[in-house]
Amino acid sequence: MTVTFRSPAAGDVTMLRAHAVHLLGLMGLSGRIPSALGPEDIPRVRDRLRQAIEAGAPAPPDPEARQFEEEDDEQEGETRVGLAQRAWPLIQLLDAAEKAGEHVTWDER
Repeated sequence: MTVTFRSPAAGDVTMLRAHAVHLLGLMGLSGRIPSALGPEDIPRVRDRLRQAIEAGAPAPPDPEARQFEEEDDEQEGETRVGLAQRAWPLIQLLDAAEKAGEHVTWDER
């Protein structure tokens, strides 16, 4: 399953549910899907996410990683996607929504 974050201020951001729930938790949110943020809440949650990244919070678990472990044995040196890379599109969406005074919603697809 995937979760899509939306705002009238920016393009959609879609990610695996496990990644979305992890990032929502780092933002201090419940992880409830669907849900929304009003414009007044965006700076607080975005700053919490940035602080978690700067503090070295672990990347979200990859629920599909086990499926490919045997194949990955042949591809040593593979680069894993870190927290900052996973969070960057969402941070950009939050920045755009704050600048435009818009809300952010998310739901499961």
